[in-house]
Amino acid sequence: RLAGSRQFKGLMIQAREAGTTNLIGSFSNLPSGTKTLTCGSSSSATVTHSDSSLKNSVTVTWTAPDTAGMLEIRYTVVIRNDGSSIFYANMNAGDFRPGSTEICPMTDKSPSAFPIIIKLPSGCDRTSCSFYWAMGPNSVNSQYLDVYMEGTVDGWMAVGFSLDQAMGMDDVLGCKIENNAVTVLDTWNPNGYYAPNVADSNSSAGICTHSTSYTNGRMSCLFSCYAGIMNQGQDYYLNLSYYIISAYRTNSQTVSTSLAKHSSTPSISPSQYNPMTDTYQEMPTSVCPNAPSSDATYPFRVGSPGILLLVLILRMAVSLICERAALGPTFLKYYFQRSAKSSFSPPQKDVEMTEKGKAASNDPPPKKKPSEASMKMALIRVTLLFLSCLTIVFSYSNGPPTSQCSGLTPTGHPTSSGGSNPGGFYIYSDLIDCNGAYNASQAYTIRLEGSQDFKGFIIQARESGTSNLIGTFSSLPSGTELMGCGGSATVSHSNANPKSSVTVTWTAPASAGTLDIRYTVVVSRSPQSIYYANVVAATFRPSGSSCTLNSPATSSSVAPTSTPAPSSSTQGMPSSSSTPPTSSSISPTSSSAPPSSSTSSVQPTNLPSACPSTDKSPSSDFPIVFKSPTNCDRTSCTFYWAMGPNSGSSQYLDVYMEGTVDGWMAVGFSLDQAMGMDDVLGCKIENNAVTVLDTWNPNGYNLNQADSNSSAGICTHSTSYTNGRMSCLFSRTVSITNQGQDYNLDSSYYILRAYRTNSQPVVSFLYKHSSTPTPSSVQYNPMRDSTTPAPPIEDCPQAPPSDATYPFRVGSPGDDYYFAANFNSDNSSFIDMRLEGKADGYIAVGFTATRDMYNADVVGCKRDPADGSVSVIDTWNPSTRSNLLDASQSGICRHTADYSNGRISCTFSKYVGIIDSGQDLDLNTTLYRIYNAYSPTGGLASEGLSRHTITPSFSRAQTNLLTDIREGRTEDVDTWPKQQLLKTHGTFMTIAWLALAMSGAFFAAWMKPVLPNGEWFIVHRILMAGSLIVGILGFILPFIAHARSPTPGIISFSSDGKNTAHFVIGIIIMCLHIANPIIAVFRCNPKGEKRWIFNLSHAHIIGYALLVLSFINIALGAHLLDRGSFEVAGFYIVFIILLTLFQVFLFIIHAYNARKAPEKDRPALVHSLLKYKYLFAASTGGEHEMKNKKKEEEEKKDTVKPEKKKPLPSALIRTSWIAVIGHLVAVSVAVLIMIILIAIA
Repeated sequence: RLAGSRQFKGLMIQAREAGTTNLIGSFSNLPSGTKTLTCGSSSSATVTHSDSSLKNSVTVTWTAPDTAGMLEIRYTVVIRNDGSSIFYANMNAGDFRPGSTEICPMTDKSPSAFPIIIKLPSGCDRTSCSFYWAMGPNSVNSQYLDVYMEGTVDGWMAVGFSLDQAMGMDDVLGCKIENNAVTVLDTWNPNGYYAPNVADSNSSAGICTHSTSYTNGRMSCLFSCYAGIMNQGQDYYLNLSYYIISAYRTNSQTVSTSLAKHSSTPSISPSQYNPMTDTYQEMPTSVCPNAPSSDATYPFRVGSPGILLLVLILRMAVSLICERAALGPTFLKYYFQRSAKSSFSPPQKDVEMTEKGKAASNDPPPKKKPSEASMKMALIRVTLLFLSCLTIVFSYSNGPPTSQCSGLTPTGHPTSSGGSNPGGFYIYSDLIDCNGAYNASQAYTIRLEGSQDFKGFIIQARESGTSNLIGTFSSLPSGTELMGCGGSATVSHSNANPKSSVTVTWTAPASAGTLDIRYTVVVSRSPQSIYYANVVAATFRPSGSSCTLNSPATSSSVAPTSTPAPSSSTQGMPSSSSTPPTSSSISPTSSSAPPSSSTSSVQPTNLPSACPSTDKSPSSDFPIVFKSPTNCDRTSCTFYWAMGPNSGSSQYLDVYMEGTVDGWMAVGFSLDQAMGMDDVLGCKIENNAVTVLDTWNPNGYNLNQADSNSSAGICTHSTSYTNGRMSCLFSRTVSITNQGQDYNLDSSYYILRAYRTNSQPVVSFLYKHSSTPTPSSVQYNPMRDSTTPAPPIEDCPQAPPSDATYPFRVGSPGDDYYFAANFNSDNSSFIDMRLEGKADGYIAVGFTATRDMYNADVVGCKRDPADGSVSVIDTWNPSTRSNLLDASQSGICRHTADYSNGRISCTFSKYVGIIDSGQDLDLNTTLYRIYNAYSPTGGLASEGLSRHTITPSFSRAQTNLLTDIREGRTEDVDTWPKQQLLKTHGTFMTIAWLALAMSGAFFAAWMKPVLPNGEWFIVHRILMAGSLIVGILGFILPFIAHARSPTPGIISFSSDGKNTAHFVIGIIIMCLHIANPIIAVFRCNPKGEKRWIFNLSHAHIIGYALLVLSFINIALGAHLLDRGSFEVAGFYIVFIILLTLFQVFLFIIHAYNARKAPEKDRPALVHSLLKYKYLFAASTGGEHEMKNKKKEEEEKKDTVKPEKKKPLPSALIRTSWIAVIGHLVAVSVAVLIMIILIAIA
């Protein structure tokens, strides 16, 4: 069925064999207004319209052929529009594999019959709830989760699954309303700071919609979601425990593939739930539970019963004995008051005389001295308080008491719980090497270790699901002891000394059931300790056969499961053999079908039973190799990364790294070319030893964190660290061992290479890298692909005919720039290309993954001015100003080349794949293209390409060239002068701040004594007004430059933060620059008492802050403009340093001159910053004299016309004018050089 959001008049639907033009199958059951169309030899594989009547939808039947390959459903739609029609042509609905038998399961759920239900507000009935979320396992297919949502919304409702109680890295299922219809989609929230949630790569895969409704502002949806992983890195395996996030958006949103920002902060469940096995139902508030028994015990206690009562009794006794009400509790004061009334009272007259005497005396009343009884009582109170606190704060430094044998929860510590998570502490054991089984009476090593030292611990072996202790611990190290819990199945600390790890031996019993290893850790913190209690390391079953353990060299670990439920073990996870349906609907996708492996289900599995050996050595030929510098030999490379599948086990990837580092080397696997959400394998050096660990980078701004179990799935074969040279060879399991932190490595990723040359302290993560990691230009499957260059291509394909047509075109023949491409008819591995344009030196086309000219693959047609011949060369841009030749020119086949009438034209074929690793890009991937690249400077074909005369332009989108050729796309050259506008922005800001603002500040700071009649102020005002006008013009230019960006008017921030900082500082500068003259308008009289407040804020706070911020921001902008070099920024920084030294020199000589001048002249001679010293000194003098002087000045002003002031005799007149001239000349020359450098950058 073809349907859309509006009516259409024309259509075509066609069934093709994927990647070909072969038509397959047949259409039937055609409705009125449609017909079959004969295309080639097939008369029924294409459906089209038979009239131009408006259609809401068209439903037909397609019958598959008996045998065929992959199926593509392609379609075209024509819509009537005012004045003309609009068409959407040759769209690929989807690719389908033959032989798929999976179908969506049915569901028997009603909206109220779910094990997990969340309501808002709490306790409401479903139909009256504002929002209602429910979920539970599908009763027909245990691989699916049923989800129901209902609420009063016009936007969407969603439920998310999170590893923590914060937004970010969440798998989110949503029902959103578009055009009054409800759509179910699978989304992913990569970071809690970004909005909206992004749709998964295949947002409908594994989603089976049963029913949806949207009536009178009330939405509901019922669907099933596949519990496995459909979109690698964007889905979680739902048969595990997660925090459940419930969210909604009440307002409508525009039609998009994502969820717009929620209406309010999503609600997060207080604890984790397994949506496939757990139950959560709200308890009705009207039903209270039974009361606890009178002799009930309470596991959590603060203090002990009876201590406070003992304190109260002792206070009462001391108070009665000493007859002091102040020493006892409050209620005893009434007893003493009544006693006082019935005892002796002084006569009233005596009392009055006494009071009068007190009033007549000027002496202060004597201080009351504490009585001996109150001193004793104070001592008793302190003693009792100390004794009562002992019941709370006494720590069991010599080992925990036997009362902790059952709950394993510390008591008697000033501690706080770190939660049910393991807190970075894990059990490492060779038990795991027997695939989760243990043998009777066999001894196993168990080691407790974490990312920090700990002072207390308990390790206990139990029969799963019971409190029975099994087995015996032995070989206890110092500082540990057996705990008296019955038998020898519990070990704990015997002192409070810090411990980095504890290793003991556990011997299995002769016969027993399933084993639980449980543990508790107490970490010393200030002011209180933190404990992680009753953590279940793992569950193991008894084995009937012997198990051969690995050598101690390979350390296996046991990942903790949820606490304290022992049923959450690592066993019994479903296999990955069940494949869900791809979709219940067909959504348009790229015509380039992704490999089938990208949509396969990946489940978390147990580690293989033993680490494999490897036949790899450092000198082995790994399929994927990266070197720095490029083309070096391994032993001479500064850094060397290599990887490939393990030859002994297809479930492991072998990795080798070698380099000159004292910190670490690492290789990462990423879904994009930016840091964030990356699975990173590292080798780090600690205490001259090399450790291999598995880490995870949640976003590009934080340090890599060690996986929850950082050594799980890692098999170390060899490591070395000698004379500053490190190497490591290890194997990593392909499957996921740490949910949400590992990727399945049998899939395609961008490969990140990183290192830290400096050493780092002993920590469980990787410190910041020495330089920005380098991503691969294309994606690789580390288990299947190779970076080894293909052999040189000796046989070029046939040249296209002279009248060949090109489906993909940029511009038209005869334009200043024209580029066209088509598949080669002789060899589909080549693309025929034609370049043509107005140039005397060369014309080129480039391909890049990052919308940047650096690291770009560029092919150029270059003219030699000596003989006029034109050559076709393959080049690349390694972050330099000139493109370099590729190592080999294989893969480029020149067919025609010509230069006439000032135009270069050439036709050639280019190999689609990669021949020169690191210099070629795979054209069968999504890339930006670089157009308008030409220059009047040519040269020899062996010299690469010189710098272009104008900045080339980029394609507006990142697309696949092969797809564009198939679909016959045309593209206009983007002539928007973005780079020129940004350079003009830099020029304006240089003039505004270096020339105008700096000179205006110079006159205000140094020329007042020389120009005492206000001439300095006129110059200052003119220069600062000019600075504001030029600055505003420069401020507007970047927004105009980015008007054609995907987000118009917004500066696109770079990952390194320099662009972000430049943008934010620029906003601050412009706000302050506009505010400062507004403040000056409202300044008070120069003779006013509060004038100094204006001077301080206008000049010395805002003014100097503006200058400092502008200097910093121009440096950032110059560095951004340099793009890797340091010419503009380097010159600017040197100039600013010299200018600052010049100002310091002027400050010193003026201060020295003022010191020699008469005291009355000093305030006018020093820098304005020092005038506050004289101002505040004068304010403390005779106020009367200041008033008389002011009065005399006013009288004189009224009677005599003021004469023009002359410069002070002690002023450095000549020096000041020389400084002015030198400043203006230096600034003018510097600004001119800056403008020239910006223009040629």
